[in-house]
Amino acid sequence: MPEKMAKLFIITSLFFLLFCCIEGLLFPLKFQLKSICSTIFHIPGDQIKAFFGYFVAKIHTHVGLIGWLSASLMGILYYLAPKISGRQHYFSWAAWGNWGCHTAGVLVLIVGFHMIGILGLASGFAPGSEEFRAASDLGKQVVIVGGVLILVSILLFSLNMLRTLLVKLKATPSTETLNNPVHKKLATATALLAAGMFLFNTAPCMASATPVPEKADVIIIGDRLVDIAYNLGVLPAAMSVRCSLWPLCDTFKTTSQVLGCPNCLQKKKAKPLIDFANAHQIKKVIIEKGNPFCALVPELHPEKIAGLLETHGLSVTIVEYSHDLNKTVNRMAALLGKEDKAQTLLDDYEKNLAKVKKNIEKKNFAKRVVILNGVFQASSGKSFLRVESPGGYADQFLLSALKSTNVGNEMVKPEKKTSKGHYSIRKLDSLVAAAPDAIIVTGDGFAVQKALSRAIVQNLDLANIPAIKNQAVYNLPGFVQSSLIEYPSILSQWAFVLAR
Repeated sequence: MPEKMAKLFIITSLFFLLFCCIEGLLFPLKFQLKSICSTIFHIPGDQIKAFFGYFVAKIHTHVGLIGWLSASLMGILYYLAPKISGRQHYFSWAAWGNWGCHTAGVLVLIVGFHMIGILGLASGFAPGSEEFRAASDLGKQVVIVGGVLILVSILLFSLNMLRTLLVKLKATPSTETLNNPVHKKLATATALLAAGMFLFNTAPCMASATPVPEKADVIIIGDRLVDIAYNLGVLPAAMSVRCSLWPLCDTFKTTSQVLGCPNCLQKKKAKPLIDFANAHQIKKVIIEKGNPFCALVPELHPEKIAGLLETHGLSVTIVEYSHDLNKTVNRMAALLGKEDKAQTLLDDYEKNLAKVKKNIEKKNFAKRVVILNGVFQASSGKSFLRVESPGGYADQFLLSALKSTNVGNEMVKPEKKTSKGHYSIRKLDSLVAAAPDAIIVTGDGFAVQKALSRAIVQNLDLANIPAIKNQAVYNLPGFVQSSLIEYPSILSQWAFVLAR
């Protein structure tokens, strides 16, 4: 209901905004469009100025304030009120009546003010005179009807707002759970989780060195090399990276064509890459070689397709990355013609990393951490959840620096096998056994938020685990060693929320 009404009111407000702007544009053009205005409004040409001055101005003001501004604010408040109060007690009939009366009221006002102008000016009497008012009385009655409809709308709106913000209904099993203080804490935590998604997921993008990168006629295979290129001010024409794991991929793919992940590209014998290169007359390919290239897929070696690419006339350069950032940055800078930016980029990185390490030296952090990753399927309304297993990228580069322990393995049976560094789970009841001090959410935060909200209603023991009891549920950018240059920023975010 909140989302539906918010969307409906905002769409309606946009219609009135457009109407307001068009009618406002007619003011300076009324004499140039005299014949058209006379035909539309049924007003003699010599009365156009008076009509616009007395009546269209009123229409413009009412549509702007009541149609555009009030409708948009109602939509926003329908969405925000339940989040402020922690409950949603809207009457459906009142919400629909609110929208219907408001929309109809504004439209009736428009008709009424037009009728006053048309009937009054056609009478030939001066606006404001007794004769003028008598001639335009029908229009005045229409305006009153519009005003009454808007008043009813405001009363229905106030009813729904006050009922949601102030009134506590008689408790039912579901409302008792929602009104439980512990569950309110969970609601607050998950609301903060949703509100923080934008900030935390875009922070690596904001930390990047080049807001508007150049586009180079080159294809790059490998997340790390693309990230370095981006921070040097360049994006390739196409790339093969781990988009499903790397948040920055969504930013890059608006400029750079994604040819699939390196594993898929290798399985398809580089056909998407070869087809793209031929279609866009690109001859240069840069391939990342790592040891391993991806800890989640140890058997992946993209450099093995180099020979195949060369048989198709492509020039291939292999850049090895073995945790030597200086060497890799300088190598990429030379290949991309950005040698002048390499040292500045490295200096900034070292400065930022040193600052983060200094800040975390004397601090204590959450000892037991669970990392949840979710995917929400809109078509079915289901959430698919995974728990990151110990020993992965997050442990190596983030939790180890904070002296925190990944206890995700305590949520599953010992014989449970991992898939790409994660355990698949169906329910969150096993969080009770793991008893984490903090829950980190990566990927689709909404999927985990929704699953947590449902789980807490079905299993009250979840409310007593430290992470939920202390509102320590956070949405953070995942790290799979793709965002090399953004690593200090990501580590800083994890340190900030896990600090105790």
